[in-house]
Amino acid sequence: MTAAYLGPALYFIYGTGEALHRKQAVAVILGAFGLVCVVAWVREFLRWYLAGDTVVEVSASPVAPGQSLQCYVLQDRDHSWIRELKARVVCRRQIHRGILEEVISLPIEAAGAIEREGRRARAEGTVQIPQDAPATIESEPLKIRWSVEVRVVFGRTLVLVEDHPLIVAK
Repeated sequence: MTAAYLGPALYFIYGTGEALHRKQAVAVILGAFGLVCVVAWVREFLRWYLAGDTVVEVSASPVAPGQSLQCYVLQDRDHSWIRELKARVVCRRQIHRGILEEVISLPIEAAGAIEREGRRARAEGTVQIPQDAPATIESEPLKIRWSVEVRVVFGRTLVLVEDHPLIVAK
């Protein structure tokens, strides 16, 4: 991606007969854009490097309303600096491309206890899906999405939130 960005910019600046002031203007504009991109890429790389891969396994998929669900969360990095590892089952609803609103939030019991084994941190827990829980729907006028949301807090301020899809079917 960087080559696709820098290639045309360098060609315009060095390979064309444009006036010097145009080349300088393009260099300043593309340089500012490139700086913003580099900062974003470094930020995402650091989040990935610190957090590693998050794996979420559930005992059943699809899940029926009223069923108990066991969740297993695994973080694949050396996490001696994890301050908090939380997991919850979330149901969000969106009507006609509007705002995505949270309808149900169920904390996964015992997910706060972090077991560290070598380079991995893991948490296990169970949650009971309510009897009146809506089923997962993906249609144009209405979207109901269930997911297992994992929230990891590193140090004081770095928070990583990931959603892993879950299907609830009646």
